[in-house]
Amino acid sequence: MENKKLLLGVILFGWTVLTILILTFAMPVSKKIQRKIIAAVRKKRNIEIVKLEDVNVNLREMYLSNQRYVVKYDVYPSDAKELDLEFVALDKNIKVEKTDKNGMIYIEALDKNTMLYTSTFTIVSKNHNFKKIVEVNFGRKYPDGIEFNFINKFNELSNQLTTNVNIPFFTTYNILGESSENQVEIDYDDSYLKKISNNEYLPIKEGKTAIVATTINGKTSAIDVDILENDSSVEYINAIKLIDLGNRCEVNSESEFVVGSTYGIELYQDDKKVVTNYRIESENPQKVRVNRYDQINFASPGITKIKVTLPNGFEYIQELKTKNHLELPRIAEPQLNENNTLELLNGNEVNFTFNFPENSTYHKYSLDYDRSMLYIAFDKDGNVARITPLKVGNTKITLKINDGYEQLVGDYEVVVLDNPYDLRKEKNKISVFVNKFGHMIFFIIEATLSIFFLKCFKVNNFVLRYILFIVIHLSIGLFLASITEYIQTFMPNRRGCIEDATLDMIFYMATSIIILITIEIIKFIKYKKGVAYEHN
Repeated sequence: MENKKLLLGVILFGWTVLTILILTFAMPVSKKIQRKIIAAVRKKRNIEIVKLEDVNVNLREMYLSNQRYVVKYDVYPSDAKELDLEFVALDKNIKVEKTDKNGMIYIEALDKNTMLYTSTFTIVSKNHNFKKIVEVNFGRKYPDGIEFNFINKFNELSNQLTTNVNIPFFTTYNILGESSENQVEIDYDDSYLKKISNNEYLPIKEGKTAIVATTINGKTSAIDVDILENDSSVEYINAIKLIDLGNRCEVNSESEFVVGSTYGIELYQDDKKVVTNYRIESENPQKVRVNRYDQINFASPGITKIKVTLPNGFEYIQELKTKNHLELPRIAEPQLNENNTLELLNGNEVNFTFNFPENSTYHKYSLDYDRSMLYIAFDKDGNVARITPLKVGNTKITLKINDGYEQLVGDYEVVVLDNPYDLRKEKNKISVFVNKFGHMIFFIIEATLSIFFLKCFKVNNFVLRYILFIVIHLSIGLFLASITEYIQTFMPNRRGCIEDATLDMIFYMATSIIILITIEIIKFIKYKKGVAYEHN
């Protein structure tokens, strides 16, 4: 009896823990099961799926640039759905890093020394019974040439760099052509120039010199540098001008500057440009920053001041104004129709992407929309990620951009059409049925184990025995029904509710009543048979 009691106790405890884990943490219906059931529903309702026929991959040669590449692919026909594509590398030298829903394959090369090889990977779609093997060539490519860009403290850009003693300048170079080998060697005369840091040089004496850059395959570019003495007679300045580095033109310092732009600076004494050493500081670096090359970067909107200090201690203060360049984004995904309207099928969840223009400097926004018409999911950065239409009709999405200084508002028209392929109701019915059926099975077994475990304990008093039995048995069921629903309130995509706990207790109690009645009937039958035997 003791062994039976221990065994039933262990089984009951184990089943209780298993019930809590499965009913709490397991999703009601796995995606694989849902796909099979939905496929059966489609077949029954004669709904045809657009079959995937081909996947075209851009097979141009790709060169080892940082050992990572982006390969674009297109599917045919373009309206094929539920692709569930997998890209499997067959070559041990590479691995497929990830595939996004926009038709891009990210491939990371593992072999960093191979000069040229052809790699193979397989494209598979289990939903469409599709398989294709693709070959892509990988290799190295050398630069076509190199060009220098020089920017001195006064932001004079030219092939002939003119600068001054003790005024540092820096160099940047551009590799010409598509190249994977970007190593560059730079030679200079250290009797004229002192290298301060990477690509930064300090002229140390008057004269002419040159800096030569050479690529790994021998392509060269040389820029002459003319070093002049400083003007030591500058006692004051009464104006500064900012230099637009992109357009190489002067800008009035009283203008409004756009966030993210960077300008050089020139000093003027009585309308005459002067060259001398100076120090420049920003009153508020959060709004206007001064970099190591004395360039002014406008970081955030507002008004602040910069101070220019000459070697003799003279100070000149200039107020600068900064603003954002606000522009409404366009809807990049999904594509708009010919009327520039977003056209969606009811119940069909789609990826949603806003693209801001390149010159837009502020990308935070808020949305107003009819939540009875649309469900919009956002990513961790607050950007729209997916959109699901909830009912047929016309609506709009209102986008507001407000940086605290200016506001921009735009409307995007949305049309939700009836979707003959909308199977959300079937999915919901399937999920509810499987969920409730699972609860029923677990609580029926739980009730059965609890009854037979408690019946192992003998209590002589009939009334006390049944009171204890009912209290302990009900407590086990109530505890299990409550704890599973309570834990679900903390789980993503799950919810705990009193209705489910009540339904669990109904399964539990109904099973208990049926088992107890069955036990009593069996006892009664055995008793009758015993009485009849004694009578005979």
